[in-house]
Amino acid sequence: MYKEYPVNGGRFRKTFSDEQLLKLKEYITDIDRRSFGLTKVQCQKLVYEYASDNNVPHCFNTEYKMAGHDWIESFMKEFDFSLRKPEVTSIGRLMAFNKVNVSLFFDKLKEIRTRNNFSSSQIFNVDESGVSTVPCKLPKVLSPIGSRRVSKLVSAERGKNITVVCGVSAAGVYVPPFIIFPRIRMKEELSRGTPPGTLCVCNESGWMTTETFLLYLQHFSKHVRPNAESSILLLLDNHASHVSLKAIEFCRSKYITMLGFPPHTTHRLQPLDVAVFGALKTYYSQACDAWMVNNPGSH
Repeated sequence: MYKEYPVNGGRFRKTFSDEQLLKLKEYITDIDRRSFGLTKVQCQKLVYEYASDNNVPHCFNTEYKMAGHDWIESFMKEFDFSLRKPEVTSIGRLMAFNKVNVSLFFDKLKEIRTRNNFSSSQIFNVDESGVSTVPCKLPKVLSPIGSRRVSKLVSAERGKNITVVCGVSAAGVYVPPFIIFPRIRMKEELSRGTPPGTLCVCNESGWMTTETFLLYLQHFSKHVRPNAESSILLLLDNHASHVSLKAIEFCRSKYITMLGFPPHTTHRLQPLDVAVFGALKTYYSQACDAWMVNNPGSH
């Protein structure tokens, strides 16, 4: 039997059964194996989520929705987990893209692909990118050599950032876009003119969250339709919103295997980041510029 674990500084008491503890260990180990490194805080939140989803009585912090410091320390000690010392962000991007890290990722990719016999049509890359409603990148314009002032018609409004989530397979099949607007309530007109199948949602920030990512997974599954005979490998960055308990459970139930790119390497390894989003933003700016020219004074 495992030891009783302290909860939020109280007396020792056991929160989870042995079976539930092993399940938590399995979740965290599986997340790490797929290159989604959890911080201590993320781990505390995952434990709280697991307790809430399974109606387990607990004394965890309900305000921050986290397991306690003592509890997580005892859990780490019991199951031989340790914290990795993070690199300084300014050098992390440079240091992460090296032969060792890249080779480890491709070894994992090869192992998963071989074990599941994934074809190119079963391997998808999903990524999100922020787009401003008022582009800040202006196109170059023709002007006589020597001109001191070059003018261009632009919007005087301050733009808002929206998030566009794209998914595409190695065979060239794409998932209809998923767009996140920074709003409390969704308006139907915001989806007017979008590509067929596009799903528009909203949240307060306009960025990807754990709740919004679950909505995206449902959108993805609806269009890709994975099953036991044709499962899917999903390649994506290791953002914190991608490793919630609900997302992991959903992917398992829908025959989706997630594999994360190593930290600070997506600018070189992620297909959408490398080959698509740059061109998308360029053409988006051109389309906005053309609209401004053809609709002066409009909003």
